[in-house]
Amino acid sequence: MNILYHRISGAIGLTAQESGTRGAWVEKRLATLRWLISRGHDVTILSRLTKATRAAPPAEFRYSTSAGADAQSADLLVLEFGPSNGSWYAEDYAFTRAVLEEYVGPVIYLCDDPDLLKPSVCRYVPQSDW
Repeated sequence: MNILYHRISGAIGLTAQESGTRGAWVEKRLATLRWLISRGHDVTILSRLTKATRAAPPAEFRYSTSAGADAQSADLLVLEFGPSNGSWYAEDYAFTRAVLEEYVGPVIYLCDDPDLLKPSVCRYVPQSDW
């Protein structure tokens, strides 16, 4: 299965060298992504990368910044909720919306903080029933 993994807003960190409070999420994210790969799935990261991840991106993932072709060829879209400030992350939200406009298929949302659901992009998924 071809899985497209996208952080809705904010850069995605994938290394142990991430700064700030990202550490716990990096461990959860990497465990999830590596589990998917161990099950035989191909994982493409479709998000801006943090400075630390840009410097040393894990080799087991593919990376993309193109909403169109990658979204159309994916079997599953995994959306990770990020910060919810719509003004600060307007470009990220616009990119996420572009991905959702191109993608047709099942979507999984990952979120460990219900507060991040408030200005949600869930409303952009036409087939969703929230």
